[in-house]
Amino acid sequence: MDGYRRKTTQLVNEFFKISKSCLLAALACTFSLCAQADAQRTRFDDFFASESSNIPAPANTLQGVPGMLPNSQSIITTPQQPFSSPGTFRQTSAPAVLQNPVLTPPNLTQPNFDPYQLQNQPFPIFPQATQPTLQSFPPLGQPQFNQPEYGVPAFGSPQPQFQGTGTNWLPSENWAQDTWESFKTDFIPSVLEHPRARYTYLPGNKGNELGINTIEIATTLNRANFLKGPTPLRFTPGFVFNYWSGPDSTVYPQFDLPARAYSAYLSMDHITDPSKVSGLETNLTIGYYSDFNNTASYALRPTGKLLGWYRLNCYTVGKFGVEYLNRVNVKLLPAVGLYMTPNPDIKWELYFPKTKLAHRIPNINDFEAWAYVGAEYGGGSWAIERANGSNDQADINDTRAYLGVEWMGPRRVTGFLEFGYVFDRNIVYRSDALLSLELQDTLMASLGFAF
Repeated sequence: MDGYRRKTTQLVNEFFKISKSCLLAALACTFSLCAQADAQRTRFDDFFASESSNIPAPANTLQGVPGMLPNSQSIITTPQQPFSSPGTFRQTSAPAVLQNPVLTPPNLTQPNFDPYQLQNQPFPIFPQATQPTLQSFPPLGQPQFNQPEYGVPAFGSPQPQFQGTGTNWLPSENWAQDTWESFKTDFIPSVLEHPRARYTYLPGNKGNELGINTIEIATTLNRANFLKGPTPLRFTPGFVFNYWSGPDSTVYPQFDLPARAYSAYLSMDHITDPSKVSGLETNLTIGYYSDFNNTASYALRPTGKLLGWYRLNCYTVGKFGVEYLNRVNVKLLPAVGLYMTPNPDIKWELYFPKTKLAHRIPNINDFEAWAYVGAEYGGGSWAIERANGSNDQADINDTRAYLGVEWMGPRRVTGFLEFGYVFDRNIVYRSDALLSLELQDTLMASLGFAF
């Protein structure tokens, strides 16, 4: 009786083994035929590739469930290569040999990404929500305006290697091309950061009006890991053309200005490790501000700022310190404010002497767009030659309120357009700092690009 039971059990086990082998063989043939049919199927590469490239893999939240595999992203896992890329029908390689498939449940969580999250930073730039940015680029001469902030690209690249050993020391035939590609793709982006330009127009030329046309150009060079820290020392050379019309010399003969003046400067900026709770932000700018007829020593003027910052929470940074303007009547200004990003669509710079509030708006074609309002203390100071031939220094001071839109498109080409109102304007001379001319209020338009 016992022998009969053992024989029956053996037959049953053999039957299951044979059935299992047949089932696996049938599955392998089925998948092989599917792969061949897939190779002859009409392709939809362009559509699925463009759609799937924008959708990251969803995060798995079933890792803690008993019996579930961690970090599983598909229903059936196989060794070696899969049959094809999901949703693209690109690969037509032969199917891999199947082992015992492991069944895991599909991921039911929402995709872990924000469709409105910044992939690249716009121009001008604001701090991010997770870690507010603490420093903006130095202004492009006078009047002041913020420049975009960008991450520091990785510096350097492997040098081209010589081929051969011993007397065979000649470089490869592609050495010149490889060197140029390395210089263009690695060295230039690491050292030269986003050349930029801005044009500002203020109308007026009658009575106590003062019309201003300003063209500003600048770029930035980075000295990575300054003082062995994680942040670079930024060098920003720039040049500004200032064209003036007014005030009317027949009505105000004692308040004359030349037709043009220039600003050439080199600005140096550094900020301590922004991952810390607190730190310092510094700027030193050495500039030559003159009509090039007056070459007195006060044409060469240093300006700068010294700020301390403290991270109040994950989206707020407080700043406090001074800005050194070094003008005839205004030498120092207190600088204090909060930089806040309460959510990815709102960015506030509640800061004196330059305030800016921005909100994300729907994209313009492929360009990410932000609308903003702001206000700042503007103007500047130049060494000039007066109409009577004497040398003097003239301050042009004003306050500007504006609204604008900024955008950032493919290849990080950025720009902005502003319209505003300029008020509280005056002219002050070094020869008589107590005498000033109140200028007529006016409008303002400004346009800028960075590449």
